Amino acid sequence: KTAERERLEDSVRVARGSGPILIRRASGYIDATLPVAAARALREVLLLILQGDEPRVVGTRSEVSTGEAAALLGVSRQHVARLVDAGTLRARSRHVGTHRRIVAVDVLRFKAEQEQERARAIALADEFERFIAQSRASKSP
Repeated sequence: KTAERERLEDSVRVARGSGPILIRRASGYIDATLPVAAARALREVLLLILQGDEPRVVGTRSEVSTGEAAALLGVSRQHVARLVDAGTLRARSRHVGTHRRIVAVDVLRFKAEQEQERARAIALADEFERFIAQSRASKSP
């Protein structure tokens, strides 16, 4: 393990609940107590970093452009525009031009739903492959 990874893992353990943590400042360390919600959020961010991901913090009232939504979803901007046109993602138009702003929470919710759907499809495919393998095994002499 690298020293950085060990520090992150220690931070994740600290962030499991509320309680005192040490915050490093230029003048040294200070004790601070995190609210439970902040500790949970910090833990999620640290876990994502440990997994090699790049976490993003998005406010519940934040809006993103179609390009930003596309980057979050890993799809094209045109696909996001189609999702908005179909009513899958909520968006509002700007007063000038046709630029759309999409509710960030909706983008993240859509992404989570897509990931769950993908996981179900993979599980179903795995189950089907096991069924086929069992069928072939029972037919062989």
